[in-house]
Amino acid sequence: MKILETQNAQLHHLKPHGALYNEVAKNSKIAEVIVIYKELHLNISILAPFKSMLANQAMDEDIPVIFEALGIETISLIYPSNHVLMRMP
Repeated sequence: MKILETQNAQLHHLKPHGALYNEVAKNSKIAEVIVIYKELHLNISILAPFKSMLANQAMDEDIPVIFEALGIETISLIYPSNHVLMRMP
């Protein structure tokens, strides 16, 4: 938060990166840890896959959720039924 203050910037949303993003989509225990950030009173949204564990837990905690919309550069990626982002075969 100190970096944001020195740059006069605001944090808009939280998005787990890489493999963690896939894990919080399907693993409720890990998603629970991410959602705990609410206790820091940051008043920011969580970016998450639609119907993922992370999105569900955030909504249960009344945390705003932004559902990710993939751009054209990720057209070769899919979300199968387990909500994990993966390359198309």
